Amino acid sequence: MKNNWKWIIEISLIALALSILFTFLSNTVISKVSIIIGLIITIIIIFIGIIFDMVGVAIAAVEEAPFNSMASKKKKAAKVALKLIKNKDRVSSFCCDVIGDICGIISGSTGTVIAVSLAKNNSNDL
Repeated sequence: MKNNWKWIIEISLIALALSILFTFLSNTVISKVSIIIGLIITIIIIFIGIIFDMVGVAIAAVEEAPFNSMASKKKKAAKVALKLIKNKDRVSSFCCDVIGDICGIISGSTGTVIAVSLAKNNSNDL
């Protein structure tokens, strides 16, 4: 139980730090670039979230046996895969719940910054 609390505290602090950092950076950058570049950055953030969600779900659903076979044949990637599979709860949680959710939140906030920029630009035209 003690390890679970340590993991919970670590992942919470990492999630908080990453979300503050990425939100600050993305909103600062988005507010200083053109709307097209801002949209491209937002789309990239969305795709990063999708990729990490896919990795998290894949790790959670994978079977260990085929990777044991590949590791016995000295495949380098199989050793890394086995390490990930043995920690699949943590890897899946980190990928889906931390990175995936942070990307979702950041893409929403960058979308808001873009919408506000569009509103300001259109109100100046009137």
